[in-house]
Amino acid sequence: MLHLNICKAETVEEAARLAADHFQELLCTKPACVLGLATGSTPIPLYRELIAREQAGRIDFSRVRSVNLDEYKGLAPDHPQSYRRFMQENLFDHISIRPENTYVPDGLATDVDAMCSAYERTIEDLGGVDLQLLGLGHDGHIGFNEPGDHFPTRTHETALAEITRQANARFFASEAEVPTAAYTMGVGTVMAARRILMIVTGADKSDILHKAFFGPVTPWVPASILQFHPDVTLICDRAAWDGVKSGYGFLRFFARFLAMLYIMEIYDIFFFDWFLLCRSNFFPHFYPELKGVVGPHMFGYNKKQHIAHFILYIPACAAIAL
Repeated sequence: MLHLNICKAETVEEAARLAADHFQELLCTKPACVLGLATGSTPIPLYRELIAREQAGRIDFSRVRSVNLDEYKGLAPDHPQSYRRFMQENLFDHISIRPENTYVPDGLATDVDAMCSAYERTIEDLGGVDLQLLGLGHDGHIGFNEPGDHFPTRTHETALAEITRQANARFFASEAEVPTAAYTMGVGTVMAARRILMIVTGADKSDILHKAFFGPVTPWVPASILQFHPDVTLICDRAAWDGVKSGYGFLRFFARFLAMLYIMEIYDIFFFDWFLLCRSNFFPHFYPELKGVVGPHMFGYNKKQHIAHFILYIPACAAIAL
């Protein structure tokens, strides 16, 4: 992990306020910034907070440009469950952002390759994304980049995994109405953002949260690629984080503790005992005081000393492991 800043919140509302602070900081320093936005239930409290802050005069969206992560294939912009409609109802219609400065993939595109290429050019023409907002799918997807044998690089069409369709079925009348495909920014497009802000809430996300940030980097957990991004902020509530700690925290601590204990004991043996042994045997004229005192017998002779050192190392190793 190049740089991971973890912000832990007590509640979903506090997580939204912490996330809004990052948006506010960016808008104040770069009013014409480019925001990468996400949909779903996770960012809704954040969007409410951003609306409230602009209404209070704390931020201004009038010069902001935005690009959305994804859109369902086959849904018109005015469809009740389209992500364009979602963004209008949950954010755009309530802030001062100009409609022509908001970009969402075209769910009705007839030439998919041309639409995806055009979307990439739009992001490039805007100067790239300054801050990319992400959620985390139960299977580790970011955007609609589903688990697979490779990391898709650019905006593309993708088939939706069953677990994703099941998770999104609550927004439709039935699971059968959930689209089977979508258009999404690729992992490479997401990774090109200057900063990434991920919000994860709920105990049901703790397992995948661990895999994404503390497991191996693999396309079977697409979010794990974020371990290679230089500036990632993770905001999670207590429910999500406590699950990570209770499930894996002790094991990680114990493994680090044993590793440090082993390293320090090796240091004691090879860099202290053997150093003295070599000095006494090979440089007897320079260190006559060590003659007969240090030698192979010292490991048995200093058994109590080694035990004492070992005991003293325990709190030091524990502190490092934490």
